[in-house]
Amino acid sequence: MGMCPGDFRHFTPAEFEVVTSEFSADRQEQTRDRWECMRLLASITIQPHVRRKLTPRQLLPLPWDKDATPAAMIVFIKVVLPGVVPALRVLTRHH
Repeated sequence: MGMCPGDFRHFTPAEFEVVTSEFSADRQEQTRDRWECMRLLASITIQPHVRRKLTPRQLLPLPWDKDATPAAMIVFIKVVLPGVVPALRVLTRHH
């Protein structure tokens, strides 16, 4: 969280809960932003190779999409994530 021990010791439990909650929300927003960028890039990349126009949401439904169906989430978990996680490990290992 980027907090030094001195700051940690001065927090009350309620203050610490607020800080951790905000930190978690920030991390979640960063993760969503990365997935949204990946989805947009994937749709731009694949568009010349498909006959009909695909929106980023049609190509890769994400859990936070309001119109995401349970079937789409199963595809995301079983098909998309297993392919993405190893690729991310390779990319992050070199940096």
